[in-house]
Amino acid sequence: MTSLSYGIMLLFILGFVQYSWLYEPINGVSIEFQSKWSYVFISTILGVLVGYLITTGLHYSY
Repeated sequence: MTSLSYGIMLLFILGFVQYSWLYEPINGVSIEFQSKWSYVFISTILGVLVGYLITTGLHYSY
């Protein structure tokens, strides 16, 4: 159950990163990214981690 809640929290963080990159590139979180490559890298890592945590959380909760 813990991994499911961590996955949901990271899903919100991933959504916030995507929103700030697309709609608030000047004042958002995306200002920390040095290039588009670092944005793609962080988004991919977060996406894989979210997928893993949510699927394992769902698997072990049932």
